[in-house]
Amino acid sequence: QLQQQQLRKRESEIDKLYKLILELNKIELCFLVDCTSSMNEHFYKIKQFVRTVVEYFKENAKSETQISFVRYTDFNIETECEKTSKLDFTREVQQFENFVDKIKTIGAGSDGAEDVESGLKMVNELPWNSKKTKILIHIADAPCHGKKYHQGKTTDDHEDIDTTNLEKYLKEIGEKNINYLFGYVYEEKTNIMIKEFEKHLKSKIIQFNAKIDFQQYVTDLISQSLERSLQTTLTSSDDLGQQQQQQ
Repeated sequence: QLQQQQLRKRESEIDKLYKLILELNKIELCFLVDCTSSMNEHFYKIKQFVRTVVEYFKENAKSETQISFVRYTDFNIETECEKTSKLDFTREVQQFENFVDKIKTIGAGSDGAEDVESGLKMVNELPWNSKKTKILIHIADAPCHGKKYHQGKTTDDHEDIDTTNLEKYLKEIGEKNINYLFGYVYEEKTNIMIKEFEKHLKSKIIQFNAKIDFQQYVTDLISQSLERSLQTTLTSSDDLGQQQQQQ
């Protein structure tokens, strides 16, 4: 009888794990992209990357994926609609591709740093679902404003800017368990920013080179995110189970 109880318990655990994996295959994916003119040289390839990732999910019949896109620029862009824009989560691939096709790089400030804060604000405004695997793919060639995010490695007309809101948005992204991936164009310009971001996210950012052939490792990047989400969820479930046993 004891063996039967243990067997039923094990079957129950396997069933829960199976359901959990199915739930994690429900994915919310957001692209956050620097759309200033300094990105113009690489923009065609970045759009190719975006399409490659979307195609990966479209062909993966086991996953239910919603995709979104957030673009940001810099302070010198006068109108808000030109400065930032977003496409909310959608399952309609054609709608997403139409939105991406219309995006063009715009403006160029007198400095190198960009308004990443506005982009992160819009990312947080998306209706993320706590039960789904959440992935943010950020692609940029320059750091955000604020001297501690670049230590003078790029020009910044606003290096003394208050970064309280920026850090609040990063903390919120971390609290939502959003997997943060960063595609760099010039690693030496953004590596300080990424290290600082990780402090506020309280998690590691997966980095990749946004200039190479994306096709080779898109699957690996997504797999890493899924594995991380699974591990986080399993850890949370174990902690909850231990708390319930103690009670």
